[in-house]
This record gives sequence, C-alpha cells and structure tokens, in this order.
Amino acid sequence: IKMAWSGAISVITDLSESDDAAAKLFDEDVMNTVVESVCGSPSEVGPDSNEEEDGESDEESAVFVEASKIDMNLDDSKENDSTSAQRDEDIDAEDDVELDSSQLENMLLEDSDVEMGESGQLEHHEGADAALAQLIKLKQDAKKAAQSQREQVELRNRLRCAMLLDSLFSVSVFKSNVLPVEAVLGSLVPILRARKVIIKSIQTTPDSSLAKKSLSDKNALLDRLSSIVKERISKYRCKHELLSSDTSLKASVEIFEEISHSLNVADCSCSSIALITALRCVSDVEDSDQVKEIYSNAVKDWSMKKATKIHTCVFDDLVQRMPSLAAVVLIEPLCTAAKESVASFIKSESIRVLSIIYKHGTGKPQHDAEHNAEHSLSQKAISTMKDNCRNVASLLTGVLNNQSMK
Repeated sequence: IKMAWSGAISVITDLSESDDAAAKLFDEDVMNTVVESVCGSPSEVGPDSNEEEDGESDEESAVFVEASKIDMNLDDSKENDSTSAQRDEDIDAEDDVELDSSQLENMLLEDSDVEMGESGQLEHHEGADAALAQLIKLKQDAKKAAQSQREQVELRNRLRCAMLLDSLFSVSVFKSNVLPVEAVLGSLVPILRARKVIIKSIQTTPDSSLAKKSLSDKNALLDRLSSIVKERISKYRCKHELLSSDTSLKASVEIFEEISHSLNVADCSCSSIALITALRCVSDVEDSDQVKEIYSNAVKDWSMKKATKIHTCVFDDLVQRMPSLAAVVLIEPLCTAAKESVASFIKSESIRVLSIIYKHGTGKPQHDAEHNAEHSLSQKAISTMKDNCRNVASLLTGVLNNQSMK
C-alpha cells in the first residue's frame, strides 16, 4: 500500500492542475477513506465509545458482583462471626485451586452446590459465592486484556496510515494544486476531533499495566496528528482563482467550535493554526464580516468568561501568521477587553498583543519575497491601525494611571 500510494503521489505531482485524472485520483471518497483510517470513523472516535463497551461488561456482572459482596458481608450476628472467619480462611487457602476457571465452573454446576431446605426453598452452597466472584473477575480480566490488545493493534494501524496523510499533504503536492480545497480543509476538523479523543483517553488512562501498554502508541499518534496540522496542512496556499469563501468559512466556523472546547493550551494552539489555514482560503478575508465576528467572539469569550477554553495563543498565532488580518479584526475587540475586563491579567495580555500588532509593521524586510508578501501590512490594516491610534493611546494612558496595573 505504501509503494502504491507513493507512486500515486508522484504521478499527480507531474500532472497538470487542469487534468481531470488528478481529481479522479483523490476524490471525496478516497480522502474520506484515508482520513477515517487515521482519525477513525465518526462512531469510532466518539468520546463515549469506550465507555459504552466497558458499560456492557459492567452491566453483565454488576448484579453478581454486588451479590457476592453482600453475601460475604451478611454475617452480622455474633453467632456467625467465627464461622465466617473460618470460611474466609478456607477460601484463601484454596485460591490457587479455584483460580482455574474450568474448576470454578464445575463447582458452580455440581449438584452438591444446591440443596433443598426444609421450607422448600433453594439454598446455595456456602463456598459458591466466592467461586462465582472469582469466576466473574477472571472473565472481566480476560475481556479487558483482549480489549487492550485490540486497542494496541488499532493504534498501530492508525499510525501506519498517518504516513499516507503525511505524504499527501506535502509541499510538492500543494504546489501542484491538484488537491481540491474541500479535500484539504475537510480533513482539519476530523483530525482535531481525533486529537481530543486521544487526549481524553490519555488523561483517563488507569494506572494498570494493561492500560499503559498502549499509552506510548497514543502519545505517538497524538504527536503525528499535531505534526500533520502544524507542519503539513498549515503550509497549504490556495491559488487566488481557486479561493472558495463558502467552503472556507464553513470550515472556519467548525474549527472555531473546536477552539471553544479546547482541552489545554496545546490543543487550542493546534486548532488555532487550523483556523488560520482555513482563513487563508477565504477570498477578501479582511472584508469578511463573518471572520471579524469569529475573532470578536473569541476575544469576548476569552476576556469575559472565567471558565473560558480559549487561550491567548489564538491571537498570538494570528498576529504572527497573518498580521494584516490581525490588525483588522483584533485591535477594536482587544481595546474593549482591556477597558472593560476586571482581571489585570486580561488587561495586560490585551495590551501585549496590541503592542505586537503595532510593532509588526516596523520590522525590516526579509530576503524571502513570499515571506514579505504574507507579513507585510495591507493598506486596510494600516488604515485600521491609524484610525485606532487615539483609542490605543487613551487606553495606555488609563493603564499608566491605574495603580493596580503598576
């Protein structure tokens, strides 16, 4: 598969972008298959999938486990205390024998295990409770071991398939412009959601030898998915004539939802870079009201909510990667946040980001023409900065006079 995939990649890089054969090689079905092989299908990567599987085994044996616990602790009367202690000692002495599941089953099925009492009711063998509890525990351990082994195999398969995405989202393929915008942007949200599922799985990994076997594979897959977003897809540049505002804005809104539910700073940063990648494909992005609304809501959420999931890296990434857009969409919301927020941290961070925005246009030109094109300020950005100079100066004056900020 690896050789066939590499051959297909080399073929499409040699094809003209107007050639229909390239589009047929990597159509929607192919991309969905590759992405699902790495991220899992929507049902498989659901946050409750593992919990449901564990819940089934728990439901099967919950009644018996509780019954065994209750039965083993029912001897509350003084008459049965000595009998209970002696019985526990006997059971402990016979543990090595009863740990054989076949012997445990035979014990439970023997006719001698049940007797008919004087009242005509069925009476259980006094040693069967512990045997039943041990049998259930053996079956649960075997099921958990099998589940852990299946998880390890699946993780390693997904790691191998990640190589396919790695080679597909390469600079040479992007330069050939044979990948449709929908294929590139459509892979971002599944990758981000798969990362969240893996992070949650790592955070909830129990302290057991079985669970720790797959921990290294989970961390490796998490790093690989992060690398695909930050080092591969982030380099995608859509040609001006291929820009698709509808597709890009839809992807941007979905990615912002992922940012709003970030699990930590690293997760937020990865989603932020994915958002910037989608915004690069929006035509006339600085004039888009929807893009302004996205970052205005981000600043409002970050500055006003105590339990916000949005981190400052969202604004730092935009300033670093798209300084013109940052000047257009961030200056006014950050000024408002610095004035209205009661938290000193929010005020200081807002001023810090504002200072970076205004400082960005004073840097020396680089030798790389592409770098200069992306990082030089547009006329609209310069105009926005000039229009807000008075507000920023007033803000800084107020902060300097604020004793709590000193």
